[in-house]
Amino acid sequence: MPTYASRRPTPKEATALKLASVHEHGHLPGDTSTGHIESMLRERWIYGQDSDGFRLELEDALREIDTALFRILPAGRRALLSPTQWRALSQELDSAGRLSDRVTKRTSHCLADLLLVEYRNSNGEIRAAGAGPGFSPHRSELGNQVAVSGTADDS
Repeated sequence: MPTYASRRPTPKEATALKLASVHEHGHLPGDTSTGHIESMLRERWIYGQDSDGFRLELEDALREIDTALFRILPAGRRALLSPTQWRALSQELDSAGRLSDRVTKRTSHCLADLLLVEYRNSNGEIRAAGAGPGFSPHRSELGNQVAVSGTADDS
């Protein structure tokens, strides 16, 4: 089972990671400070990408910190989760990926806000947020990746 997180992000790191987690391509905001980027690179919560879209090695990303794009990794998404949220995403679900009834609505909604949970009905219709009658929280494909990724460096 993958580890939960080496440490909690600082408030500014958490803000950048949350924004990256809902960005279409997982990019960190452009105004993230170089100090925070360096820290998150070293934690393996993010990775650098060059202008051609290739993933940079850590030392190259640190050298190109002013010009590279930075994207969130599964470990960065995990770092945002509380122990309760992590347990719900990784352990409190059935074989179809439906979250247990023991998981609170608040926890489900928080996970949905990070795109790690989606709401499905019995017909397979999906809603990203705001469950209605007949919809229940299920781990999303992105949630699967976060929950089962084996190392902090998986992308």
